[in-house]
Amino acid sequence: MCSSDLKDKWTVVDSQVYWEPKRDGSNITLLLHDGEILIYTRNQLANPDIQIEVKRLYKPFKEGINKLLTINPQYNIYCELLRKGKSPARFEVNEEASLIAFDIFDTIKEQYIKPEAKYNIFRCYGIPYLEYVYISKSESIGEFEKLIDKMIDKAKDQGGPEGYVAKWWQDCDTYMVKVKVEHKYNKPQAKKKET
Repeated sequence: MCSSDLKDKWTVVDSQVYWEPKRDGSNITLLLHDGEILIYTRNQLANPDIQIEVKRLYKPFKEGINKLLTINPQYNIYCELLRKGKSPARFEVNEEASLIAFDIFDTIKEQYIKPEAKYNIFRCYGIPYLEYVYISKSESIGEFEKLIDKMIDKAKDQGGPEGYVAKWWQDCDTYMVKVKVEHKYNKPQAKKKET
């Protein structure tokens, strides 16, 4: 795994940053083990009810998931399980349940796939995914922090999403910052994504 000698908070300067909506659901990880797709939630095998629901929801694009994970068995696909009705933190009301991918982690390289590459992979394999809503490039941390405030205000004005996740790639590492509405006065620090 490549790593950067730069302090994490400075990696955003002059980087292309992709802003994705922070959806309020349950984290799901799809991975291949002995030819079978396993469903994890929060680093443990999902309970049977969640497994049944996820399998039902990914049925329309299961072939794409199978192909992607068979060709790249080292990938973990991170998804958000959005259930019908009120979301866990009460930020969203979903008309129907859905499963939507938001990241791919390469377990051999021990790094996340670059944002622009993961979007292409999801499109190629027909896997529904969170699309970015904005691309930015900041010349300073101060400029980035102003943009964080702008994105929080945007979420408030629109009555959702819960917030945004800013993602960028620098020196072989993917970084992210979660920007949540309720954290307006506690500005998050950029950090390297952990597994």
